[in-house]
Amino acid sequence: MQEKSILKQDCFYLSEFIFDRLLIFEQNEKLEAYLTLSSEGPNFPSSEIHLNIFVDPDVQNQGHGTRLINQAKHVAEELGKNKITIMVKKYRPELYSYYEKHGFKLSSENKFCWNMAFNLTV
Repeated sequence: MQEKSILKQDCFYLSEFIFDRLLIFEQNEKLEAYLTLSSEGPNFPSSEIHLNIFVDPDVQNQGHGTRLINQAKHVAEELGKNKITIMVKKYRPELYSYYEKHGFKLSSENKFCWNMAFNLTV
C-alpha cells in the first residue's frame, strides 16, 4: 500500500475566499482526504486561519483527518496565526466531539452550526 501526502503551497480563489494552503492525502493514487486553510475572507481576523476538511466516508477512522489537522496546526504556526477556526454543522454532532478531541473549543454557535477554535501558542 503506497501512501503519499502532498502539500500544495498554491493560493487559489473560490467565491469570496482565498485558500492559503491545500493539504491532500492520497493513497494508491486515490484522493482520500483534503483540507483547506483560509486566512482571507469576509470577516476573517488577520490573526486567524479557517479550516475546512473532507475525508472520504469509505476511509474514515483511519487517521487521515488527524494527520491533516496536525499538519494544519504546523502550517498555521508557520504563517504566524494564533487561532484556527472551523464551522461544524449541527446535523453532524459527532464532528463536534471529534474536533473537541483535537483541542478545538466552542467559540460561538447559532441555529445551524457550532463555531470552534483551536488556540495556538505562537
